[in-house]
Amino acid sequence: MKLRFSPSRCPNLWRRTIRTASVTRVANLSTAESLRGKTKAELLALCDEVAPFGTRASVEQHDAIKEKIMELASCTPNPSPCTTRADLFNGVHDSVYSTNPGSSGGRFGPLTAAAVYQTIVNFPSSLVNTAVVVPGLLRADLQADFDILSEDQVRVNFRSATLSLFGGLLKSTKQFGVPNAAGTWKILYVDEDLRLLRANKGSLFVIKRRSSTSDRNPV
Repeated sequence: MKLRFSPSRCPNLWRRTIRTASVTRVANLSTAESLRGKTKAELLALCDEVAPFGTRASVEQHDAIKEKIMELASCTPNPSPCTTRADLFNGVHDSVYSTNPGSSGGRFGPLTAAAVYQTIVNFPSSLVNTAVVVPGLLRADLQADFDILSEDQVRVNFRSATLSLFGGLLKSTKQFGVPNAAGTWKILYVDEDLRLLRANKGSLFVIKRRSSTSDRNPV
């Protein structure tokens, strides 16, 4: 004879089973969030050690940072950010680490930028990538927008570049032709205050969202 369990016949047991499952699920989520938080803190501490932008990193330090990036990528809380979480892209975001050897990574020949940050408005409509090379003297702004290619990948369409001298007293803007310059971002990880991505040439970026829009930018 087969015995069948019926919730209506054992309501207390059923409620205890549901409660136990719920508690276990919450505990698992809490553990995952705790591990992510620990790994994020370790990653940002490593980036601070090689500031600005990883320009002072040894091979071993680059490897350690890449390892932490991949750890976070394996447990991202938002696996489809480009199609479901536009809010995580909007705002001002500071570049804290990059393996890019050019201007996107804060390198301008013999000069290293004082700051590199992104301002994104109404994702995917508008991106301005700003590099403050010498505060008050030299700044470069790259204007772009996005095409969403998949749930975790976008194409960045660069529209123009503006070079500003002496705090903006002198400006020169170059419009890019059609087809314009373009690149792709693979979003490895993103949450409310951190974005990790790989560009089309393999460069890795660690980008931290500003806690307040009142934080002033170098000019």
